[in-house]
Formats: sequence, structure tokens, C-alpha cells
Amino acid sequence: MTNFEKITRSPEVLADFLNGITAVDCQWDHDFARAFCDDCPNEDCDKFKCPHMAEWDNPLWWLRQEAPETVALRKKVRALRAEATFQKNSRSNYELAAELNDAADTIELLIGGAK
Repeated sequence: MTNFEKITRSPEVLADFLNGITAVDCQWDHDFARAFCDDCPNEDCDKFKCPHMAEWDNPLWWLRQEAPETVALRKKVRALRAEATFQKNSRSNYELAAELNDAADTIELLIGGAK
């Protein structure tokens, strides 16, 4: 077994490994701030007062998040489905609606199913 295989056995094992690395500037910290702090009404927050304490400085939380590219593709899928509905209901363009839905289905298959 290689070191890579050992630390990537599961998200939990990888998170434990990442958590053991002393680093000031981690990707999960940046993503945590974007997800929770950017719109937080609390002005003076610390780890022990944060309502999202379980996710704070937690690489396992970060590992379970969808990659930004996947999030962007899911938005495109929703836009395709909305346009398909518009074409079907407002324009009676059933053929285009079907093609748009087929494209959305294909993207969903490529990114791992609907969410």
C-alpha cells in the first residue's frame, strides 16, 4: 500500500491527515468563509461562538462539498430545464424542449446525477 492509498481510503482518513498539517492558509478555510462568514450578521465571531462550529477549520466538511465546476454545471442544468419548460409551455416548441431536456440529462449523467 502506498502512502497515497493509505491516506485516501476514505474522506474521514484524508480529513484526519489534512487536519494534522499545520497551515495558516487552507482552502477549506477560504471556502468556509465564503459559505458562512460572508453573509454572517455576527460582527465579533470566534470559533466557539460560531453557529457553524462543526464546519470551522474542518477539512472533512470541505471534502464533502461539491467542486465549484460541478456547482456551475448544476446551474446550467437548471437553466436548460427552465428554458425547456418555457419553450414547451409558451412557444409550444416540444422538439426544442425535448432537446434541451436531453442535454440537461446528459450533463447530469456526466457530473454524477441530479441533486
